[in-house]
Amino acid sequence: MRGTGVRLIVVGVLVGVGVVGLSACGPPEEWSWDRDPEPAVTPSIVWSDGEPTSDLEADPWVQAVRAGLVPYAVAYDSRDLRSDSLHETWTANGIDRMTRKLMYFVGEDDWPRIPGPYPFDPLTVEVAQDGASATVHGCSLVPWWYTSLDPWERLEHEASPTKIRFEVVTTAEGAYLIDSVEPTLVACESDHMTAGVFDPLPDGSWEFESGQIFTRDEAADAGE
Repeated sequence: MRGTGVRLIVVGVLVGVGVVGLSACGPPEEWSWDRDPEPAVTPSIVWSDGEPTSDLEADPWVQAVRAGLVPYAVAYDSRDLRSDSLHETWTANGIDRMTRKLMYFVGEDDWPRIPGPYPFDPLTVEVAQDGASATVHGCSLVPWWYTSLDPWERLEHEASPTKIRFEVVTTAEGAYLIDSVEPTLVACESDHMTAGVFDPLPDGSWEFESGQIFTRDEAADAGE
């Protein structure tokens, strides 16, 4: 699927935002992204038609990536890194990377948001010789973020298929966890792209302080 077709998918998805949604974790009727310090839940997600059909969908490394996409997006947009779903799909190193990424925007007045889980069509899986890790390349959409100065209503028309790279590792217990994610500048083509956006889109304050990033360590300290 080339760029124009994928952009039409995203625009079509956004037409339905606020009208129909598929609930991933049963959000409350009145959902707000400015809900700190209560734990974040997954809001409704409006998906484009169709489901992933790539031959790689049955691969455990790809399944690990797929499982971690929604928890990552919710954690980033809510600045809440405490959920079980995030810690069950990402390594401690990966979550620390997200924390440091959020810390970079502390005090800034135009913190970028992501409209939903990264679109992801798996392309290749490169397993390390020892079998303990793998690099998963997929086709995604870039830009997959927006700010108050560059709203999603404008950037959605610029989203184009671009490769994204995930590093996945295995644990001693046999779990597959995402260790890192990195969009690239390499164009790609996709025949299996699906896109989902949060309903409502992340909004609220575009500025936050370090105390408004919620982690399990801080929660434990507060309970002492």
